[in-house]
Amino acid sequence: MQYFPTRRALVPSLALLALGLISCEDNAAPDSVWQPAIQSVQLPTVVADNAPAPYLIRVETNPPTNPADATGLAVHLELSGPGLSAPAIWTLMDDGGQPLAAGQAGVLQDPGSSGDNIPGDGVFSAQGLADLANTIGVDFSDSPGSYQLVAVLSRDGSELQRSTRTLSVGHNGRPLIQSTSLPTSLASGDSLDAHIILSDPEGNDDLQSVWLELAGQPERRWTLDMVNDSTWSRRLGPEVGARTSGPSLYRLGATDLFGQESFEELSVDVQNLPPVLTSGSLHVWQTVEGDLQPVDFADTLKLVIPLPGQSRQVVFRAIPGDPQGVADILAVSLSSPILSGEPLQLLDDGVSPDLLAGDGEYSGSLTLGPQDEPPAGQNLQLQVTPWLSQAPVLLQLPLALIPERDNAAPHVDQVFVPDTLASGQFLRVEAEFSDPDGASDLTSAWVKFLDTGERWFMQRSGTRWGVDLPEALITFRESNDYGFRVVVSDLFSARDSSDVSVYMVNGEPRLDEEMLAFYRVINGSGFLLDVQDTLFLEIPAVGDTNFFVFTLPVQDDQGALEIERVDWTIEPLDGSSVTTFPMYDDGGSNIESADQTAADGIYTGAMQLIGQASYNNLIYFVDFTAQDLLGNEATPIHRIYKLVDEEQPGPLRPPTDRPVLSRVNSRTAHDPFGGAR
Repeated sequence: MQYFPTRRALVPSLALLALGLISCEDNAAPDSVWQPAIQSVQLPTVVADNAPAPYLIRVETNPPTNPADATGLAVHLELSGPGLSAPAIWTLMDDGGQPLAAGQAGVLQDPGSSGDNIPGDGVFSAQGLADLANTIGVDFSDSPGSYQLVAVLSRDGSELQRSTRTLSVGHNGRPLIQSTSLPTSLASGDSLDAHIILSDPEGNDDLQSVWLELAGQPERRWTLDMVNDSTWSRRLGPEVGARTSGPSLYRLGATDLFGQESFEELSVDVQNLPPVLTSGSLHVWQTVEGDLQPVDFADTLKLVIPLPGQSRQVVFRAIPGDPQGVADILAVSLSSPILSGEPLQLLDDGVSPDLLAGDGEYSGSLTLGPQDEPPAGQNLQLQVTPWLSQAPVLLQLPLALIPERDNAAPHVDQVFVPDTLASGQFLRVEAEFSDPDGASDLTSAWVKFLDTGERWFMQRSGTRWGVDLPEALITFRESNDYGFRVVVSDLFSARDSSDVSVYMVNGEPRLDEEMLAFYRVINGSGFLLDVQDTLFLEIPAVGDTNFFVFTLPVQDDQGALEIERVDWTIEPLDGSSVTTFPMYDDGGSNIESADQTAADGIYTGAMQLIGQASYNNLIYFVDFTAQDLLGNEATPIHRIYKLVDEEQPGPLRPPTDRPVLSRVNSRTAHDPFGGAR
């Protein structure tokens, strides 16, 4: 029987549907000559009448002895059912994806090739270009039910074998929402937690996205993260409250691969505060001798009017602060008498002079030319317009236009810094400057840390300028000489600088010996033990265990983050009677940690004493040490543990000077807290 392909491709993509792999075993009898036979037929057992993507069809024969044995083989497909007056027929290929020859339009294919991977391997496959209903001219929504797909293996037009499969046609269902959760109100600048529990009739593989959307603003949509098979959640930043205010409808929903959406609407009372502007919100540069130089100003912005025949470029960069982020800002502009016509629009589009689109920095530039009589007492007005119908936020800056003239550069006369900066102290830098054109020409001065490039602006007080640098300057750095540069600038951006060095000391960590505390853990609570130089530990009954927790505050002038580790050792280490656990300051995140609060500078360790009939040692020597990231070591603490038949010198007691560890972390594998949960 001869078959001629008459139609184009049957649909593919199994991501949408339950794909059934239905196999049949119909192997040829052993023979010295390879006998082709269908081994499996892969196709979707359920077809959706609204599928947007094609389906994959694949037929496998028993592997040929060599590719030449497959010459002349073909697999044809016949589809019949309630929506078809006659069977629809396609041909599958085993040609390794070779481009189709002319006249093969009815063969299932990928664009430009048949969709097969390896020629002559006995695997016939193809992927249709259109959906199944369109390919065979059947509206499955009117003709649901059971269809039959017959795979026919033939050689040179002669039929060798048939294999029949059943295809069910139905409708792809929408995602099913079980519950949603949003807060009832959202304060300006706060984050929002969104949760949704849902399922899809065709399984999670049918889901394209799960999302939160501001109703009526589809561009304001955020994707949620999958927590488990049925739950999606996400903590969204303050931007979720942008472009809305008061009672606002949000949609929590999902979209499947067919583009079908299901959602629930929830009302959230959104507080939307306006943007905030300060004098630090605006940064200005002006060309000096062809190069853009920053214009440093505190109260009054001073710009230089160029000489006749010359011009100066001025670049403005505004960084408005909005609790809801940049999405809440509609426009930023500058207006001033030096601007002719409309206000200067500052943009955040990544086009020069703006540096990066969407980073919340708005930039613009103008060219300042000579003026015969520069206006006096003018203001520069920065305006930020929110998306909502709130009034624009304004910032007025006094503006002074200074005619260009012969200018002498300022001079750094003297810098005052200590030779050595002790660990834990801040660095005070003071300086005296002079200017041949008068002290009024001095506009700004700053200190630059040469190791990092950080800078801090100095404040004028009388004839001196000064600034306090942060205490953490030496953090993560070794004790050494470090360089600083003091810079002074005048109205025309002429500058002078002077470099100085300071020997900064990074001290070693310190163990707070007086606050070293030992607790006996009973039923999940820790009771403080009396400790001097010797700690008496009660011996448990044979087979029982006693658990002990100890806490040790560790101090470092550069902060807790510079501490690399805190260790404790016990000698002699008798593993049969004593089990030790490391010291942590992690809030119990490590499985062996007994710590309660992370990064509070209090390190917690634990040990268990195992009841024995006899002990090799009744006296143990314990050392506590600490080291920072630079290798500086603390002075160690030494203690002695003695095992006794009963507690000495006094009973367990609730502490009077330190709190009881009433709920010690019990997530550790060894459970050093008596099994309390």
